[in-house]
Amino acid sequence: MNTGTNINLRKLQEQLDRNPLDEIAMLVQALTYGEMIELAEAMWKVQPEGSAVTEENLPALLHRWSKSRSVLTEEARLEAGPA
Repeated sequence: MNTGTNINLRKLQEQLDRNPLDEIAMLVQALTYGEMIELAEAMWKVQPEGSAVTEENLPALLHRWSKSRSVLTEEARLEAGPA
């Protein structure tokens, strides 16, 4: 039975083999110095007042930063209106 769905096995294997941490590292390496500064400032702003960045609280800091970015992205998309 042919459902009309083509599966590209090579693309599927690439998706299964991908490592999100490697992808993040590649993205960070591609940032300009200015973008690195912007990233550092944004992450610093979501850090709770008076707390040091530690191995224990870094995951939460990264999560807060990513959520703050997704809110900004969503707001910009809504302001742009329908495509």
